[in-house]
Amino acid sequence: PQGFAALLAPVLSDEMEAIRSAGTLGNMARPIDLLVKEPQAILIDIGGGTTEQITLEFGVPKASMQLSVSEGIVDAYNEIGAAIKSRNGRDVPENAINLFLNGKEGLRIADADAEIIRSHMERHSQRFLKRLMESKLPYSSSYNMLMGGGSGVYKSIWENFRDYFGKLDFIREIRINAIGFEDNALKALMRA
Repeated sequence: PQGFAALLAPVLSDEMEAIRSAGTLGNMARPIDLLVKEPQAILIDIGGGTTEQITLEFGVPKASMQLSVSEGIVDAYNEIGAAIKSRNGRDVPENAINLFLNGKEGLRIADADAEIIRSHMERHSQRFLKRLMESKLPYSSSYNMLMGGGSGVYKSIWENFRDYFGKLDFIREIRINAIGFEDNALKALMRA
């Protein structure tokens, strides 16, 4: 999956930021530097319309252990927008819902709409997490790295379900796939 490029990007995950704060990051500069030490990891790339997952062993992707779910963060935003429209008669666009869920200040959302956004997102996140858990990938014994546009939104809710995961880490940079592809293309050009 394209998400593997994210592991090669010079961007730190939340766990790597914590390690850096403790002064023990060493020469780790990319998520793959962390995952090559893990006997089993799952990269979960929550995009707009799909969620891609791939299992890695010591940083090497296992093609036989990948899964694509045709659901992404846009599905949650569509559910929320429809609920607000039916209950309050207002149209709240996807980008406003995204900004609200990512804590952007200055956004004007009615209190009744904000409550719908919060409650629907929590229910959607729990339902989505349950759907992933039914996929039979070994989340509870793996280092799980969540990335993509949905990772920041799911972070606050999935933090409450850490017991479902061996380890749960987040990459919140939503452009990380592009950064990884660009970095690798530049390295290839320098070698040529």
